[in-house]
Amino acid sequence: MKLEHCNLAFRDHIVFDDDTFVFADHRLNILVGDNGAGKTSLLNILAGAEANAADVHTAGLPPAECVAYQMQHPAFLDGIHVEEMLALYRLHAGAAVREYDALSQRLHGLRYSIVDALSGGERRLLAVYGAMILDRSLYLFDEPTSELDEHNADLVFSLLTRLAGSGKTVIVATHDLDRIRDLDAWKVDI
Repeated sequence: MKLEHCNLAFRDHIVFDDDTFVFADHRLNILVGDNGAGKTSLLNILAGAEANAADVHTAGLPPAECVAYQMQHPAFLDGIHVEEMLALYRLHAGAAVREYDALSQRLHGLRYSIVDALSGGERRLLAVYGAMILDRSLYLFDEPTSELDEHNADLVFSLLTRLAGSGKTVIVATHDLDRIRDLDAWKVDI
């Protein structure tokens, strides 16, 4: 998959200036770059959610309905319980639900909790799980290990690697450089 002629600016700040980004299909891809380099903006472009991007040519990018995107700051319905949120995710996934037992078990103990009352890390796990159970060809994750303890961060990267190993293209923006150092992943410098 390739994005060419990627141009993006906010006011006087140029994020991308006729840049090209190449991603490895059916593999784990890691976006690496400093804060403000454009990792989230690039994910938004890939998801079709960046209205300010100009003249971007894509090769191999699937249609929007084939993309799952776990945003950096996931939003949930007010007052909803974890169990209800999981049911909504599964309903949206239809017959193609992918079960990730280890992550599902972590959320099982929270099933009667209201999502608003969860810690940042618990909300993050819920959002990651919600994206993973969808059967899509492209998965985008923005800081999926943010606010997670070491054990859960390891679990998430293990599951992302497994997802890519099942023939899916997975693109992850992260600042967790120590954790990705030894991963068998395609690195994309921003």
